[in-house]
Amino acid sequence: MEELNSGRFFALTKNDELYRSLINCKQQLQQTRIKDSKPDLEPVKEDISVPVPKR
Repeated sequence: MEELNSGRFFALTKNDELYRSLINCKQQLQQTRIKDSKPDLEPVKEDISVPVPKR
């Protein structure tokens, strides 16, 4: 990784808190995109009773 302000390079590993934070942000963004792409569906309220024909 490179720090933009100083130009300093540093290694980033899976054990670093910064790495975990970046992964967490990425996952939250993906979940938000999935949630926003799904339409809000309201449950359909139907009368499921079937009329019985008179004989």
